[in-house]
Amino acid sequence: MVNLDETSRVRVLEPADLSRNLMVDYIGEDYISGRLYNLGWYPGVKIETNTVFDPRLPTVTGDVFRIRNASVTQQLDAYEGYPTLYNRFQLPTMLQRHVWVYTYNGPVIPERIIESGDWKLAANPNIMEAT
Repeated sequence: MVNLDETSRVRVLEPADLSRNLMVDYIGEDYISGRLYNLGWYPGVKIETNTVFDPRLPTVTGDVFRIRNASVTQQLDAYEGYPTLYNRFQLPTMLQRHVWVYTYNGPVIPERIIESGDWKLAANPNIMEAT
């Protein structure tokens, strides 16, 4: 049986919004091996492996949440268009977590890759990360 304690979502909403509205607890930022693409209004993650985090591969930044109510998984599945538009996999992270990640099922345009791997920065280029 798969543990549904944690899920990682590429940043679309702020953690406080998700915590307040979806009965989840914000755990923190983490990273998976994969490529992030700009699909227009939303991002899409493509993965090459789901067995280990590999720092040699491109990295995608995401926020990790602990789900407090199992019904949230159904809400997220509906929001993400699972299993048609997106699929859901449990993946290892850089910080040695195992999190659920929605990966895009459709074709991507290679030129639409987000090199930073960070949707929040790509969608809001004026945001400066604290150093």
